[in-house]
Amino acid sequence: MRLIGLFLFGCFVLLGAGEVFAQAKFYQCDNKMYLHRDVVILGFPCTQNANRSEVSTQVGVEKIIAAIDLLALQSPESLNIIKRLKKAGPVIIIYDPAYPPVGQNLTTVQQALFLPTFVEKFDQDKTGKKFTVIVSRNGIKQSLQTLAAVLVHELMGHGTQHLEDRILVMRTLDVECEAWLLEEQVYQDFAVDKLSRDMVLFRQNLEQIHCSDFINYMRNRVPDQVKLWDAKNPDVTKLLAIFKGFLKAQHEKGMISTALAAAQNQRATAIQKVAREGHPNDLYALGKMYMAGIGEPENPVEAAIWYEKAAAKKHSGAELALAELYENGKGVKPNLKRAMDLYVRAAKQGEAEAFYALGVMFEVGRGVKKDLKKSQALYVRARAGVNTNPLVTFGMMYNDGTGFVQNVKKAHAFFLKAARLGHKAAQFELGLLLEQGIGVAKNITLAAAWIKKSAAQGYAPAQQHN
Repeated sequence: MRLIGLFLFGCFVLLGAGEVFAQAKFYQCDNKMYLHRDVVILGFPCTQNANRSEVSTQVGVEKIIAAIDLLALQSPESLNIIKRLKKAGPVIIIYDPAYPPVGQNLTTVQQALFLPTFVEKFDQDKTGKKFTVIVSRNGIKQSLQTLAAVLVHELMGHGTQHLEDRILVMRTLDVECEAWLLEEQVYQDFAVDKLSRDMVLFRQNLEQIHCSDFINYMRNRVPDQVKLWDAKNPDVTKLLAIFKGFLKAQHEKGMISTALAAAQNQRATAIQKVAREGHPNDLYALGKMYMAGIGEPENPVEAAIWYEKAAAKKHSGAELALAELYENGKGVKPNLKRAMDLYVRAAKQGEAEAFYALGVMFEVGRGVKKDLKKSQALYVRARAGVNTNPLVTFGMMYNDGTGFVQNVKKAHAFFLKAARLGHKAAQFELGLLLEQGIGVAKNITLAAAWIKKSAAQGYAPAQQHN
């Protein structure tokens, strides 16, 4: 995760006024998807209350493309690492104007985040590795060179650590040191002014914070090599070679295993404290931890236990999560009545996904009597709280085989959920799949109905479809 000290950024301004500006903004701020140099580049829509200081979706993805091209031109070795990652799974860079949420990171500015589990939020298939970087509304405002270097830090640094299964067995300080060294190399490739304010700050963070332990190791083990840090442009290749010895020494001394053991002890102590104090948010967080397999293998049985404790204290998120387990028989015996009761409880507390789940149950008659009118009403209630844009984006990616191995059945599932919630593009794409019988049984009548819904919302491809 690339963080920097707080300071003012330059920003892009969308020009125009009145209706012209609104039209341009609509064009620039809706979902975007590109495949460039084997990298999937996604742009999520502008925030609901976007203003002219916010970089639009279109401008943001174009800048990411330009940053990748800059790396190809001036730092080609970086792109060779991307090719290596690509052999293990999709490489995805997302520009999200809504990230991070307003109010977070008050003392630092979050430029980007490596989040390999991001796709699993929408796609529960955990086979293979995924390399996902989210560029924030702050990161996109950086200079082109800085943005390119940040991508190297996240993707080539943390991405490689993830590829080699090292990211969870390294100390956080060391994880960042290695990534910052790779970023330093890119700045050298770009021949940036090392005496500029930003680069002086970068070097201070590199030496005094992120690589401080590594430098102390060099003073003790290879003192004659410490002079590498004295150069305006340190020899990163040599430093990374020494860094490997640093990591090996940590393993030999048991420093990493000791750190991991300490973390496990802290984890056990924290779990005992949560069980003793029983705050519903903490109980729910533990359930999520076990469900996601954070720090140990996924354990839905244990997750259900903690969800039950939190749900008993009326935690809406726990009620929703537990309902999903009962509906699918994961970690508990399937129980549709219990699932329905929990969904209702969560919905009463405003959980949008609970309204959606109830809508599906009434639409298909799962555990209840089929009622399409009630189902549609529930979908309307869910619509405001569910972000359908990522669903459509991943649907397109699976449908076209962009970034992922083509899987039309998955595309259908993504389109169906978004279409139920009123997304006009998803309704049209779903109609096409049904019309052609691709990934789903052919149904001309249902296809026409979905395409008609899309056209009624003013979606041009649906209106022009014959």
